Parts: sequence; C-alpha cells; structure tokens
Amino acid sequence: MASQLSLIPDPGISPRLDVIDVGDHRAIQVGGHAVACYRRDDVTSERVIATQLAETLALDACEIAAAFGMHPVTLSRLRGQFRAAGAQALISRKRGPKGPTKLTPRLLARFQELREEGLSFRAIARRVSQPGREISYGSVALALKATSRSRLSESCLLRKRSWRSCGRAVKRPRRSWCLARADAVATRGL
Repeated sequence: MASQLSLIPDPGISPRLDVIDVGDHRAIQVGGHAVACYRRDDVTSERVIATQLAETLALDACEIAAAFGMHPVTLSRLRGQFRAAGAQALISRKRGPKGPTKLTPRLLARFQELREEGLSFRAIARRVSQPGREISYGSVALALKATSRSRLSESCLLRKRSWRSCGRAVKRPRRSWCLARADAVATRGL
C-alpha cells in the first residue's frame, strides 16, 4: 500500500515557512520540506513562488510577504496579476519605451529646418503632428537641444577643446561683488 505525502497541512495547523539565503541562492522550505531553490537575483522566480505559496498555504499573506522581504501590498498586487493572466504576468519586463520612436532622423531634420525658419517649439509640434502621431512641443524642444549639444561637441572636437567648456556662457559676476572687490583692493593698496 503506497502512502501519499501531502504538503497541504490540516486546516487547523499553519505550516512553518522558511526562506533561507545560501550564498547567491535562496531556498524555500515549508514545514521542513524544501519546495524551491533559485538564484537570489531571479526576481521572476521569487514572484511566482511567493504568489503560489500565498495562494496555497494557510498562512497570512503578511507573513509570506515578510518572509520574502516584500510589502504585503506588493504580494497582493502580484496575486491579482497572477489570477488575471497567470504566471506570465509575473515576469519582470523592461521598463520604458518598447516600440519604435516617433522621432526619426528625417523628422529631426524637419524640426531643425522649421526652427531655422524661426518657428516656436509649439508651432513646430503643430506642423509636424499627424492624426495618430501627435508630437508634443516638449519632445521638439528636447530633440532640438540634444542635436544642438551634439553639434557643439563635434565642433569642440574639431577645435581640440573640451566639450564642457565649449558653448557655455560665462556667468557675469554680480555688480555688488565687483564693487566689494574693488574696495578691498583699494584698502590694501594693491
């Protein structure tokens, strides 16, 4: 007669959850039984395991979140994502823009042409925007500033000067500072 080992405890007994860091790995034990082992930098595995344990164990979600070093609200959010879309929703993804940018080299050249004609950033944005591809005046301003900086750095390289000193306006000293300095020089007899 074969016996079955059950990791699901009796309803009245809450299992003990241990998260043990060993070198660059993390081991998970429930009731003294090893249930998982993964690299400490593997965020996706940790999310999946924490969510699975929160869904199946008779432990409070706060205890599970504390064992994994996360906030209970984070664990609740992960559980919601898991319930909605499965384990695939827990995979960590690249943040930031994922698709192609709206600002192509051809469009950047058009920005420069229109700016040389004397148009404002807002006017340039209105002129180049199309339905379904709106471009803000802030994007126009950033793009033109970035291209002007790159042109300045190229011209500095041609003149063998530091890009930091090239094109920077020298701040004029305050008049009060100049007068105080002149008085100090006069009193010392310099």
